[in-house]
Amino acid sequence: MTHGAWVNGVVFSPESRTLVSAGDYLRAWDMITGGETNLIEGEIRDVAAAAFAADGHRLATGQGDGKLILWDLRTRKLIRSFESHENINCMAFSHDGLFLATGSGRGPVNLYDLSSLQTMPDQFGRHAWRVDTVAFTPDDRTLASASSDGTVRLWNLATRQLALTLKGHGGATPGVAFSHDGTFMVTSEADGTVRLWPAASLEETDNPLQAKMK
Repeated sequence: MTHGAWVNGVVFSPESRTLVSAGDYLRAWDMITGGETNLIEGEIRDVAAAAFAADGHRLATGQGDGKLILWDLRTRKLIRSFESHENINCMAFSHDGLFLATGSGRGPVNLYDLSSLQTMPDQFGRHAWRVDTVAFTPDDRTLASASSDGTVRLWNLATRQLALTLKGHGGATPGVAFSHDGTFMVTSEADGTVRLWPAASLEETDNPLQAKMK
């Protein structure tokens, strides 16, 4: 598989049948045949991030100019588009498929309500620098955002407010993820450090459960 130019990210479909690469344009690969496949009609360029919904029927793509597009993979057609007015750097669907979160290269964390007719997002707040990863807890009650400013922020989806800021990182924090049972949160740092946090009892602290795992 060769994308042919720069790649911002890759993502598998929920059933692992399709691999999508996002970069100067969107490409998709059939994991059974190994060949390229067409997921959507037409060509989309300058793709900064892509994400599949858990149902496998929808794909979201975010572009460097801030345009966010939701695609129906059964018809290969556009469902709707959104304007964020911020360049999109990362994105994630909630597990129930009702929301889509995005992080910007300029720091904002946005939430799109996919059941609403509103095309503009709710802006939770802003990191001091680029947002590299967004992730929902398994129960979809909390959104985590990890930033190059060295913090991980936890946002309450019910109140749309900042619930917690984790500052126990020595540098840029490009990654955050939750275990499937919601017991743990893991963060990564640019220096190669991986930190494991007990998600059930997170507090604003400089002492994660395990400071370094290398």
